[in-house]
Amino acid sequence: MNQSNANQKILGVSGLILAILVLVGWYFYDAQQKRLQSLADESQVKAQMLSDALDQSNNEVTLLNQRMQQLAEDLSTVRGSLTDEQRSRLQLQAELVQTTTDKNQIEQSLQQQVQTITATTAQLEQELQRQLSLQEKLNDEIDQVSSEKGQLRDRLEREQQNQLRLQQQIARVMDDVAQKEAALANAEQEAARLSMQLSETREEQALLEKRVEKLKQQREMDARHFSELEDRLKRELNESRVEISQFKDRMTVIKLTSEVLFNSGSAEIQPSGQKVLALIARSLKAYPDRAISIEGHTDSVPIGKHSSYVSNWELSTARALAAVNFFRLEMQMDPQRLQVVGHGEFQPVASNQTARGRQLNRRIEIRLMPEAPIAAEQL
Repeated sequence: MNQSNANQKILGVSGLILAILVLVGWYFYDAQQKRLQSLADESQVKAQMLSDALDQSNNEVTLLNQRMQQLAEDLSTVRGSLTDEQRSRLQLQAELVQTTTDKNQIEQSLQQQVQTITATTAQLEQELQRQLSLQEKLNDEIDQVSSEKGQLRDRLEREQQNQLRLQQQIARVMDDVAQKEAALANAEQEAARLSMQLSETREEQALLEKRVEKLKQQREMDARHFSELEDRLKRELNESRVEISQFKDRMTVIKLTSEVLFNSGSAEIQPSGQKVLALIARSLKAYPDRAISIEGHTDSVPIGKHSSYVSNWELSTARALAAVNFFRLEMQMDPQRLQVVGHGEFQPVASNQTARGRQLNRRIEIRLMPEAPIAAEQL
């Protein structure tokens, strides 16, 4: 009985030792599993291998416990027989020896596995430190690259802004160039037009110079012609009663005092006056393309009560009309050339306060109108 209790104690101690070993192994295994969870993917394969080995050891321990329990059950069934008890004791002793041997082997195996796990853990920790150091270095490089990227982004934005400004400046320059090209084209067209106009102007100027020269020659001829006419009229009349004036526009004015042609208050031409008008008409026929205006003037003395004219204005018009009719009817002049104008006393050439002034104001003006007023400005 004592032997049986001893055997049971041994078995209990053995089971306790095995349980402790299993718990210790499981504790280390669990601790290592928790540490290995944070390591890199490379350590997971080795940890899995160690986990499989520990699982196998646990299975072996479980089998040993089951076997020891079976032995204990067998031992209780043979208590009634000493022989059986002794055989069982011997067998248990043998099995205990075997169990002790197995236990030692398991302890050695677990110790080796623990050493392996410890070494592996140290390697993994070193690898982790190396990875952490590498990651820290990479983080520094990333920070540096990020900083450089920010600088490059700022530089790129500045370059883009500069490019935009340059594009705007180029656009403005191109617009300015286009405007200047258009202005140049317009200027060239204007220059061509002005050149053509200048050429035309020069041609016109040449023609005008020829015409001016011709007009000068004609004016000289007119001057000689009317100088001769004036000399002939002065020989026929009193020098003070006839005046011939020539102007730059080739208009010639022949002034005759009314006494040369008319009696006082009358619009009927005297025979001596007809002779003078005939002389003037023959001279004016030398200019068939130029109009003739005959204008009557009076002094400011009112018309007498017995006159057939209401006013000086009507008298001056009647006298001018009488001269025109003489030119038209007696001298056969073209009526389209002739004009009649009556001014009355409203365009005096002298003062009406003196007899001499009134005599000068009572006049007939025969105007040979200019043929080319434009050319006259060039004379």
